[in-house]
Amino acid sequence: MIRFFSSEEAKNLWKNYSTSAIESEKEKADELILYTMELPATYKITGLDSFLAARYIIEGNSNS
Repeated sequence: MIRFFSSEEAKNLWKNYSTSAIESEKEKADELILYTMELPATYKITGLDSFLAARYIIEGNSNS
């Protein structure tokens, strides 16, 4: 799963809250996520002037 955040700070807060055993902090973690995308994704970025062809977004961790 790919998660999108508004800032690096929001991502770091999400990491702290999502690993907490306190339920209210897990709820705060969910509120920090702007958008999620399931893998495998077939999404691509097209139409950008700096690219001559479509480019895929590839990011993950050791589990993907």
